[in-house]
Amino acid sequence: MTQKTCKQCGNQFEVFDADATFYKKVDVPEPTLCPRCRQERRLAFRNERTLYPRSCDLCKKNVVAIYPADVPFPVYCNDCWWSDKWSGLDYGIDYDPTRPFFDQFIEVRNKVPRIASLVITSENSEYTNNVGNLKNCYLLFAAEDDEECMYGRLVHNSKNCVDCDNIYECERCYGSLGLRNSYNTHFSERCQTCTDVLFGFNLSGCSSCILCTNLRNASYCIENKQVTKEEYEKRRAEIMASRESLETAAKRFEELKAGSIVKFADIIKCENATGDYLYNCRDTIRAFDTMNARSCGYNNDTLDPTDCYDTNNCYYKPEMCYEMMGVLQAYNSKSCVYVFYASDMLFCDSCHNMNSGIACVGVRKTDYCILNKQYNKETFEKMKAEIVERLKREKI
Repeated sequence: MTQKTCKQCGNQFEVFDADATFYKKVDVPEPTLCPRCRQERRLAFRNERTLYPRSCDLCKKNVVAIYPADVPFPVYCNDCWWSDKWSGLDYGIDYDPTRPFFDQFIEVRNKVPRIASLVITSENSEYTNNVGNLKNCYLLFAAEDDEECMYGRLVHNSKNCVDCDNIYECERCYGSLGLRNSYNTHFSERCQTCTDVLFGFNLSGCSSCILCTNLRNASYCIENKQVTKEEYEKRRAEIMASRESLETAAKRFEELKAGSIVKFADIIKCENATGDYLYNCRDTIRAFDTMNARSCGYNNDTLDPTDCYDTNNCYYKPEMCYEMMGVLQAYNSKSCVYVFYASDMLFCDSCHNMNSGIACVGVRKTDYCILNKQYNKETFEKMKAEIVERLKREKI
């Protein structure tokens, strides 16, 4: 392990031996920024929850978008963006070795149309973003396979849930965080397989509980004490009778949480893994909200990754990826955002079903492209080697 100083915030950070092995494996230099600053840089490319009214620059219909009207590039509605009415190759430029590389990339980024919002195969769910397979949802973000849900983030496979964050397979839940497979559970945190719970913390397999913490397979409890069904129903009705009684119960809940034993982290079925909200991970460093990771590090909200470092919102088995944000099933790719079903990508944005791209934006179903211009494989590989060598020489 070596200690380094972040060139942005000035804080010390570690580069572990496993980190150094990964950097050599994917042929990148060791980072000069600490993990926090690296994540801030990635998230600078992600507007998840701020929506704007504007018109599609192609069909002119009114849309809800993650871009305001004054951005330099065109913004298309979903139908127009995914259509064959335009091509990312129409905006390609020749690579100029005498110009700064990223000046050329920015030139392309400021010309290529962007999708108004990432809403895929959804019905009556326009006021959402980074979502898929929704029906009748409103102000839901980074969510999929939901119905009749509102005001939430990281809501998955759920129905009739409101004001929830990071929940999976839940129904009729409200104001809760970190639920799994729960029903009619309100104002609760870190609960799984629970039913009819009100103000529960770290419960598992519980039903009909109020203001309880750290219970397992319990029923009809109030403040961790066994009560009758009638006592439970009376107390629940009293709490739900008014806003004042709810606020009083919420204050009591905070007191109970403060006095309860708290597990250091939710790490389940993991080996040699550090972080929180981890499931079935192995040899993984400082990851959060991550499942089924193998030999990874500094991952956030990442599903099934192998040999991936510094990822946010990456799903569908990414492999050999570094500094990626919002990607699906990417392989051997670095420093990309919103790249779906692609491999061997470098500094690409919103490219899908593509292999071998450098500094491309909005290119689909096309291979061997640099700055949105396509080449044959031999020319591409030669230019790629020149560009990578230049970036290493300039320490970019």
